[in-house]
Amino acid sequence: MSCSTRHARRCSRAGQLCALPEAANTLDVEQVADIIAAQPLDDEQRTSLEVLTNTLGVPLGTAKAMVFKKRGLLAMAPGELLDRVRTVADVVGVTTDQAIDMVTIQPGLLFDTQKQAEALKLGIRAICYELNAPKEEIVELILKNQSVLHGRDMHLSVADIAHLAMLRQPTGRIAE
Repeated sequence: MSCSTRHARRCSRAGQLCALPEAANTLDVEQVADIIAAQPLDDEQRTSLEVLTNTLGVPLGTAKAMVFKKRGLLAMAPGELLDRVRTVADVVGVTTDQAIDMVTIQPGLLFDTQKQAEALKLGIRAICYELNAPKEEIVELILKNQSVLHGRDMHLSVADIAHLAMLRQPTGRIAE
């Protein structure tokens, strides 16, 4: 009997819900945001981050994570940020709130905005075609499952499309 099995049995006998020891080595996304938010800032960075949080309405930890991915965000003025978010919303055909969620997940949308938004629009259109689903449903799936946009340059793989298909219809298998 392995250590993990014994640990799980001990927890179940005690009527507790507890994680396996290996789970202690993993970090939650919220924990990472808290760790990033706890890092000290100089006055200039703090001011720039406050502009970003106030403009987009995101928490400080999220703004820091965005800046960690794209340093150039610190130099953007509030009006420029909002213009770029509106451009994403117009090109992709989503609401401004959804566009803010998208740029929060993928800050790269705020740089070379037109080209990146066009790529995202085409990707969403391709997914809609592949899954025979309405655009609104696909946008919601993407926003709820941020790993699809996170860390990418708007190029969705076959695995991403399969993942979305499974999320959309969780029963059964993908045959093709």
